[in-house]
Amino acid sequence: MPRNRVIYNVQDLFIGSFPDEQNISIAGLDGYQILQRINRVQSFEHSINTSKLSESVLGSSSSIIQEYPTSPEVSVDFSYLVNGVNNEIRMGLNPVSEINFNSAQGKNFLNSLLLEKDKLGKNIYLITRNSNDDTHNYTSDYLDVYTLLNLSQKSDVEHPDSSNFGVGVFQNSYLNKYSIEGGVGKITAVNVSYTSDNFLGFSHGNNLNIPYLNLKNGTVINGDKELIIPKSFKKEGLCDKSNLISEPSKIQLNIIKSKENTVNYLNNDIVDFTIDIDITRENINCIGHKIAVKKVIKFPVTVSFSVNMIYQNDAAGSFLDNVKEKETYNVVLELKNNLDENICKYTLLGCALDSVSDNGGIGDNRSISLDFSTDIDFERNTRGIFIEGKVDEICDNITDNNGESVTNDNDIGIQFGFHPRY
Repeated sequence: MPRNRVIYNVQDLFIGSFPDEQNISIAGLDGYQILQRINRVQSFEHSINTSKLSESVLGSSSSIIQEYPTSPEVSVDFSYLVNGVNNEIRMGLNPVSEINFNSAQGKNFLNSLLLEKDKLGKNIYLITRNSNDDTHNYTSDYLDVYTLLNLSQKSDVEHPDSSNFGVGVFQNSYLNKYSIEGGVGKITAVNVSYTSDNFLGFSHGNNLNIPYLNLKNGTVINGDKELIIPKSFKKEGLCDKSNLISEPSKIQLNIIKSKENTVNYLNNDIVDFTIDIDITRENINCIGHKIAVKKVIKFPVTVSFSVNMIYQNDAAGSFLDNVKEKETYNVVLELKNNLDENICKYTLLGCALDSVSDNGGIGDNRSISLDFSTDIDFERNTRGIFIEGKVDEICDNITDNNGESVTNDNDIGIQFGFHPRY
């Protein structure tokens, strides 16, 4: 039945894996690709823009040629509340967590983008239920569908109403902006922007193979793997069942001079903050190809940090001492939970102090605004942004062939840990 109004509870957002993904812990099931849910989404927008070439000649008042020399540009923007680093891992970024500590430690947050230079972008999926029921109305316990590190079968994880979902697919999506903003009176949120090569829609969400795009002629190809829209899962079975949300009162900021390694005088009470990462890409077009064959990153990639604070201390010394050529700062922003544990920690290394503004007036608190920026050093990882945080992790006892718990030397049951991506 056609809709005249789409309400937010009938929609859900997912991201796919790379076409050549062979890791079952990511793809989910052999022969399938389980879509990875983006949690706590607040908004979603997309737009499609075309570039038309018109040519006129003498003797005609209208153009004789109207062509579209380049493919349409599909822009996708969405925002979500900070959820540890679950969404970042599902998007293929490089935050440090319990599940990837050895591979991600010491590397920039965007390090994985370099590894993707020869890959096509991922597909983004927006699903819309054809009724007014919640999309999250079918929930399961993770431990009901996971046996050690593998899913049991397709029917355990697939949403029972997939056939009643409309599916919008944004093909070959490339990240071009990632920002975090928070402050007094609001929960810290992430804003993300992607550029995609194409958009297509399906009237149902079951028995669909992953759609791929032929870059040469612009046609859609059905892949070998079938996509699965997963149902939602309860927190039962997770090692840590705490709510991965940080209240504004639990945000801590330290701005440290790199050489001194001591907290700098610029720290005051935070009103709001923003971290912006802009990733500029260049389309590589070839004769004989309708779609750009690559969207390569243009370097350097810059990270900016802005903070507005209530001014409590009078500054002493020369401002020029803080902006001289080799004077840099490290910024450490921590989002903590009620147990004083870090949900997310953002570290910006090698920042330059770009500007300072002091604001005051009748009836207003005197405030100071600071702007910093740094380039990402992908080779040595001495500058840039580093993010670490909590993730959802399934915990269960390992059992032997007789169903008995395997224990250590202290007779304590041994558990396995596994990050669910759905």
